[in-house]
Amino acid sequence: MERYKIKRIEHFTIVFVAACFVFCAISTAKAETFCVQTSSALQSALNTAANNGEADEIQIVQGTYTGNFTYETQEGYKLTVKGGYAAGCPSRVVNASNTILDGNSAGTVLMVDSEGGSDFECEGVTLQNGSADRGGGLRIASVNGNVTFSNNVVSGNRATEFGGGINISSNATVTLTNNTISNNESDYYSGGASIGGATTGTGTLVLIANAIIGNTADGAVGGLMTWCNSVSITNNLFYNNSASWYNGALLIDGSNLTKVINNTITANTSEGLGAGLTIQLDDDSDRADVHNNIIYNNTGYWEANDLAIFNDQEENGVASPVSLLNNDFDQSSAGTLIQIPFTIDPGNLNNQDPLFVSASTGDYHLSKGSPCIDTGTSTDAPVTDMAGTSRPQGQAYDMGAYEYVGIPVPDIKANSQDGPITVSSGTPVSITVSLDPDNLSGQNADWWVVESAPDGVFYHFDLSSRSMVPGLSPTHQGPLFTLGPSQLLNSSTLTVGTHTFYFAVDMDMNGSLDFGQLYFDAVVVNITQ
Repeated sequence: MERYKIKRIEHFTIVFVAACFVFCAISTAKAETFCVQTSSALQSALNTAANNGEADEIQIVQGTYTGNFTYETQEGYKLTVKGGYAAGCPSRVVNASNTILDGNSAGTVLMVDSEGGSDFECEGVTLQNGSADRGGGLRIASVNGNVTFSNNVVSGNRATEFGGGINISSNATVTLTNNTISNNESDYYSGGASIGGATTGTGTLVLIANAIIGNTADGAVGGLMTWCNSVSITNNLFYNNSASWYNGALLIDGSNLTKVINNTITANTSEGLGAGLTIQLDDDSDRADVHNNIIYNNTGYWEANDLAIFNDQEENGVASPVSLLNNDFDQSSAGTLIQIPFTIDPGNLNNQDPLFVSASTGDYHLSKGSPCIDTGTSTDAPVTDMAGTSRPQGQAYDMGAYEYVGIPVPDIKANSQDGPITVSSGTPVSITVSLDPDNLSGQNADWWVVESAPDGVFYHFDLSSRSMVPGLSPTHQGPLFTLGPSQLLNSSTLTVGTHTFYFAVDMDMNGSLDFGQLYFDAVVVNITQ
């Protein structure tokens, strides 16, 4: 009987602990962590976090949550919301598609209002089907610390006023990284997102590696508008956004310091001016640096298809400084409307086709031969691209959101053939190699010419003796360059059996084979009696 009671107590304890994990189980003196897996539990966790005077984290179990979720507080603590957890929250997969908050067209999907200032962080969720006056997907007000929004999807939301997808109106430092903001709409301003200080000229916006796609405004600014005091927009993709008034893709209004670096802004439309990028400089001290961008094939039905820059203070006779370095945009009167005197740097391209891989399918990587490869400037250039690829890959930085990744192409032939070939013993066999380094010319690499012989031994070609010698060592170490067909070996003494010859380069010049960075070609030679 006692054993039965003990088992019942153990069972009760396990159930109790599991239930706590489902809702709000883990507490410390300084913060509380909630693990939720129902819509009601999510809202309850938000309510508790808003009133407990702590920095809290809400972990959301993978699934779909329907509702209009709100966090309203007078406190000044941090709230963190993260999706992608397994039941009970022991582990996590960061993928916005596995954790969906659905507004059911009944209000903002997620509302955050913190009168006390505080910080807010959200990662790994989808916000969809919201409908409100401002911020159908996400609305943030009065968060005056830091807002961090990363690895999320905001899609299919609507606003009657501002920010169909996102509306952030606070003096915070707002950082959006690696989000997709797509197919949202507004009846007035900013179909995708509107982000700015609670008063004009306050707040900071940092926009890194986001895809802002297919948003519409039945008014102005299809993609994103901001009126923050400081704006940095790097490695983002804006395409297929539209506005029925003006500015299809991106409007930056009244920023004291604007940096627009390595973005791709293409296939956006507006019924007025500024289909691509529009910058409004309000004071003589305002500055705009626009470097390494592809602003191409945007269509405004009035003027300034690609780029428009205005200065409200130009009557003072002092022009706000504007730096336009190494961009690809339409420099014709139809393509630009720039009120501020400036010199178009010779590094800019004049409306040259960037040769995207497939614009029709939304693949805006650069293809081989693009004029935007190796034609960017290092000034303010980021160290990675939108996909996290290091920059530069070639001799210089590329324009646009994606760095072109060169693929060196080694080629090896036996008797001028790709093989396999079969010859009788004593027949001369000529081994020739060639190399197309693509845009990686000049980058150091290990060069390998290797033979796998019938006796099971590996040989490498030794340049000094001009012969195959036992062992695996690089034939050459040094920069890649274009190598025309070059004969390395001409031998009639190959032994009977199968010989496989390899020509390879690997991009880590350290004297050992690095298969993760190895590019090679092979040819098989069969020697018969």
